[in-house]
Amino acid sequence: APNITATFAVIWGQSKPLDNPENIHVLIYRCQEMADNCGMCLSLDEKYQCGWCEASKKCEVKEQCGGKDNVSWLDRDQTCPDPQITDFSPEYGPWEGGTNITIRGVNLGKSFEDISRGVTVAGMACDPYPDLYKKTEKIVCKVDGPGTREQKSGPIIIKIKKFRGESADNYKFIDPVINDIEPRHGPQAGGTRVRIKGEYLNAGSHV
Repeated sequence: APNITATFAVIWGQSKPLDNPENIHVLIYRCQEMADNCGMCLSLDEKYQCGWCEASKKCEVKEQCGGKDNVSWLDRDQTCPDPQITDFSPEYGPWEGGTNITIRGVNLGKSFEDISRGVTVAGMACDPYPDLYKKTEKIVCKVDGPGTREQKSGPIIIKIKKFRGESADNYKFIDPVINDIEPRHGPQAGGTRVRIKGEYLNAGSHV
């Protein structure tokens, strides 16, 4: 376990334990066992006094982060310098916009306010949902449309204060097209199974 609560005792004269009427316990933990990236580290409870050590790339208390000046140690009031987008879905959506895009990554803000106005998709604003945000690791946002049927593509960009993360792959705005429908007619009672053929018919987050 990354942290455990243990009993506490003071031994006097090598054999006599002092009374502990308040049943005091101590918390034993290692910062690096509780968080493996900067965003998660700076989001830990303040009582742990953990911070991100840039020199070792580990979550540590300040005293463990080498040197007397600790200039490479970030506390919970600072911002992680390397937001990363690891994947997103869907990869394309209709040119009208309105698609919900799920973005996953590392160091994607410690709070919703960090990313609320900082997400763009292929140059278009993407409005995050507060209730679907998972601090440091997931953003779900609704993207605006470019207003033209021409294909448009570009990376997803997240800006957190002076730092920026960009997706390796591009998101595409496309124009779904229906080429054929089979069968062309059926009984008035309904129940006919219809096959629709076309291009990009699975575009967007709702089909």
